[in-house]
Amino acid sequence: MAATEILAQVVTVDVLDKANFSEWSFKANVRRLPSGTTKAFGKPGDVWEANEGDTLDLSGWDATVAIKPKDKKIEINLKGSEKKGFFGKDLGSVKVTLNTPIYHGYDLTLVSSRKLFAARIKVTITAEDTATAPGSISTVTSAPGSSSYSTIHDGVLEKKMVHICPVIPVPWTTGIPPIAKGVESLPASDQENLAIAAGTTKPNALVNPSLLPAIDPGDPEFDNLCARIYITQYRPKTLDLNKLVWVAKTDNIRFFDGGRNKKEVRGGREVKAYGIPKGNADEEGVIEVRWDGEGKPLLAVYRAWVGKPKYVWTRANILRSSKGSEGGIPLLNPTTTPAQIKAQIAYNNVMFWQAGLKMVPDPVKTCYNGAVPKDDGIFVITTAENYTFNRADTPDMVAPILNQRGGVFNVAYIHTVTGQPNLNGEAMDMRLLAAGAAPGYGPPVTLGGSPSTSWVQPTGVYPDSDGVDITMKTFGPTDVRDAAQKDLAGDKQIDKICSCIMTQQGATLPGSITLVHELGHVLGLHHRGCGGQEVQHSTDGVDHLAGPWKNTGHPWVQNVMTYGPNTSRQDFDMIQARVLRRHALVRDSATEPPGPAPVVPPKEKQPVPAPWLPTKADKILVQEYLIWKKKGLKCGPYDLGDYGPDGDGVDGIVGPVTRGAVKEFQRDHGGLKADGSYGPKTAEAFDQEING
Repeated sequence: MAATEILAQVVTVDVLDKANFSEWSFKANVRRLPSGTTKAFGKPGDVWEANEGDTLDLSGWDATVAIKPKDKKIEINLKGSEKKGFFGKDLGSVKVTLNTPIYHGYDLTLVSSRKLFAARIKVTITAEDTATAPGSISTVTSAPGSSSYSTIHDGVLEKKMVHICPVIPVPWTTGIPPIAKGVESLPASDQENLAIAAGTTKPNALVNPSLLPAIDPGDPEFDNLCARIYITQYRPKTLDLNKLVWVAKTDNIRFFDGGRNKKEVRGGREVKAYGIPKGNADEEGVIEVRWDGEGKPLLAVYRAWVGKPKYVWTRANILRSSKGSEGGIPLLNPTTTPAQIKAQIAYNNVMFWQAGLKMVPDPVKTCYNGAVPKDDGIFVITTAENYTFNRADTPDMVAPILNQRGGVFNVAYIHTVTGQPNLNGEAMDMRLLAAGAAPGYGPPVTLGGSPSTSWVQPTGVYPDSDGVDITMKTFGPTDVRDAAQKDLAGDKQIDKICSCIMTQQGATLPGSITLVHELGHVLGLHHRGCGGQEVQHSTDGVDHLAGPWKNTGHPWVQNVMTYGPNTSRQDFDMIQARVLRRHALVRDSATEPPGPAPVVPPKEKQPVPAPWLPTKADKILVQEYLIWKKKGLKCGPYDLGDYGPDGDGVDGIVGPVTRGAVKEFQRDHGGLKADGSYGPKTAEAFDQEING
């Protein structure tokens, strides 16, 4: 039943600003559209003393509004001001826009456009008309153009919530982001442990990565390498997931579904996604989840980088000594095997792949310091000196520089470090990092936008306000080793050493992610979450800026760069991925050193069939593109049957099969009317995909 009369109320205002004995006042009105008739309500002469954290009571600020047949929308506006000088300070505004017919009430808490206050606004139906038909959709925004708030469904469409949390495993207990009012009472989908088990080697075993890799769908490993974007929670539990619509909001993303490449996929909790960046530089990509209903209202947004896979050449050296004892103490050598090292690298690469990165064997086979190759990139070094058992934890430790190459990640597998029986590994040389202003630190990195990296609050996910700039501290370079050690260093490039040690315990502990954690340090990442303490700042400075966890690190237990259980610290986020992928150790090729950049001639524009296909040549051309006989389309390929001289469907006749293929292309490309007609907009979409 649709409302014929509503009661609009401003109930309370929460002070978010750092106000101190400020004098605040408000103005409120209800506006009808399209007529523009406005009715003021409330007590504009009232003044409140506002202090940060106060809740101001606006009892009596209400208006009864009759819904007339010509009303298309009802707007409720609240504007705040602070008494300051002659003109006063604008505190921003909140606006609620309701499409008619209106089928249920609302209880909303919205942040003002200037993020200085949050207003609780209630809409109650006071009279109804039983004869009206189902209505449309109500949109709640804090200000014109705001992206903070999702659409709310009216009528038989229940309220619903969809989350695609980028932090895996999901930090269920911290309530990030907070649940919107109106859906908190709805039963949620079952919580899932999305962490991976020890021994996992499938690169994309972790969902919702920070980078969508540019992978050719024809690659035989595509299913193991493409990004898996997964809805981590939804409400109500009975939500029909077949009504979800996945949309590639940016043109650098495609979905792979049913053997075709698409910009839009209907139904399902998970999609396979991959990137198609325009160049070598990483780009930002956005995926939306919408509801297959009137207006396709937005339910969730996922943000990630789009870029090409990159590689870190790696040398693993098992250090042994021929000495039987030292100081009367039996000398123990590591029992670590090449097979254990390969398994550890493969498992740690699953975490690394979230940033589109992979450790690969150093393709250069040259050996130094008597190293003996045992497998690709794995060596054994036996020395007369003891470089492996109970070694002192000092910057001049010899093990990491033996058989090393500059510009390669060198891992020394030793037995133990003196006085640290529980040490699994440690970053040692970090020579290719840029120096920052403070000793030991590199230049800080900033990333803004919504949703915020790791859903740091404010997340930009409803009901949070828009995400703000997040700044992360990075490591600077370690000191160059003493020149006296140059002759011990493999290729003598002591100014380019990038290394870590792994102990016997760290090499053999099932499910250990110490290797990729220490590599994170080598590539410039500080600790996240300050040693796994939820109530402390992160060493890298990535803390919540708002909400109940303000000034604490996030994610403090799920991030690779924290301390904590290996079963939970498995996540790299967007801002970390930016730092990792910019490091000089990271290469474009897994096997060959980069040569001089090839001279690329200007791309010759490919012919595009003319709108409405006026000639037979246009008809043949569109069919060749559709089946990928002629390269160019990113969506497709499409089956045209076995017509024509080559039995591939190319016959120059636009019949129902060709029109059906055009219709499928229109759906896959997104943003086109799926009618099977090759008109100007479809021709433009062809040109966009073929010629970029």
